[in-house]
Amino acid sequence: MANSRIIKVVTSVAVVLTVIGLFALWANYKIHRIPIPKCEKLADCTSESLSFPMTVRYHDPYQFVLGLPPASTRQLSFRGEMQVSQSTGLVARIPISSEDITPCNWLDRKPGLAGYILTWSRSKRGDGLDDILVRGQSYNVQVVFSESPPRDSSIWISSIGLVGEP
Repeated sequence: MANSRIIKVVTSVAVVLTVIGLFALWANYKIHRIPIPKCEKLADCTSESLSFPMTVRYHDPYQFVLGLPPASTRQLSFRGEMQVSQSTGLVARIPISSEDITPCNWLDRKPGLAGYILTWSRSKRGDGLDDILVRGQSYNVQVVFSESPPRDSSIWISSIGLVGEP
């Protein structure tokens, strides 16, 4: 009789611990799937021609963003082209212009920067960076301005990270 009572108690404790363990595993899985917006600075706009490497570290959706101090947004006027390439050749030519930007709050965590999405209208047409860029791949980006943005501006890439990613 005492042995059957001990077996029932041990079995009940084992079931409860198993349920708690499974819940903890499920919660850990869910927490590590929470999307977190990421913005990485690619280059400062210090000249009419910029060239820089870029590795896509996070998940889509991807957007190129122009960051600049709020005081510089009053006289914002620029025009140019971004060329994204790999060792295999040209991946994309992306025209950019102050006439085709969308304000965003994606750089608000970077003190003193206003953000403007350079590639939003392209995404809305179904020709977004998600179709061009691949996570884990490296690219060479060249930006040539026929009319430069303010010298204190910078180019960023916006993407989505997950909890636990650096």
